[in-house]
Amino acid sequence: MTGKHPAGSTTIAKTLAANTAPLVGVDQVDTGSGASSWPRVPRGGVSDGNDVANIMAAAGMLVNAAEGSLHGRDCRRVDSERACVVPAKRWAMTIIDLLYGEAGLARKVLSEYRPPISRKAYSQVWRDVVAGRMVGRSLLFGRP
Repeated sequence: MTGKHPAGSTTIAKTLAANTAPLVGVDQVDTGSGASSWPRVPRGGVSDGNDVANIMAAAGMLVNAAEGSLHGRDCRRVDSERACVVPAKRWAMTIIDLLYGEAGLARKVLSEYRPPISRKAYSQVWRDVVAGRMVGRSLLFGRP
């Protein structure tokens, strides 16, 4: 996985990366490339973050705490702390950073974020998906 995310918040992603490094080691945090990359711990997983970030500022981080084929029968958690505790700690640290100082960082995130698609258009895309009208079309949206 590249860690790239077309609509993610770079500010939240950088804050998550800074907060994750002390928990797992700076060598274990891969911020990918490009301004829209989400930080991730190598050999991560998948999430619904792309859906969320199409309508609001978001960021995510994939944490490697399993081995085997992703979502396969042989996939198993090998590090419970990294799977459960590290994500909770990094998000708690990031929330504190976002809210500290009259929520200055959160205000920055909100002022910088530009959704790649309107909520109305996004809802229509999913109505089309459910109705079977999106077959063969990409759900990744570019900036307007």
